[in-house]
Amino acid sequence: MDPERFGQSTAGQVIRVGQGEAAYWAFVPHPLPPRLTADWELTGVLSEADRARRLQDLREEWHRRLAQARTSALLLRLADALFESPILTIPQAQQRLGVTYPSAQRNVAKLVGAGILQPVGQVAYGKTYRAAEIMRVIGEETTP
Repeated sequence: MDPERFGQSTAGQVIRVGQGEAAYWAFVPHPLPPRLTADWELTGVLSEADRARRLQDLREEWHRRLAQARTSALLLRLADALFESPILTIPQAQQRLGVTYPSAQRNVAKLVGAGILQPVGQVAYGKTYRAAEIMRVIGEETTP
């Protein structure tokens, strides 16, 4: 073996071990893994971009799901509003859509039926609903 061919490399070095006829050459690698420095700002930006892409994919999936059910434009507007605030009450839906309370109630019920909204708690009046899929993407809720 010609140790000059190997010399110092980025992977490690060749050294002579022992003396006399019992001596041999050995390759000693540098410590693994190499030191990596994290760019936390870049990591944050990439995580935020990934969340935005997943939210956009979820919005498109909801639109497909609701389009198959031949829903109204009001229902699509209400579904889109959940991306601004994933927690909703019937009066909030009424205000966002500019419709009567019964109309808002029907639209919320359709989103519950489509699996987009889920009721929070077991109260009879003043119910609150949440979009669990959005909450999971933004990290506010864990998978059940």
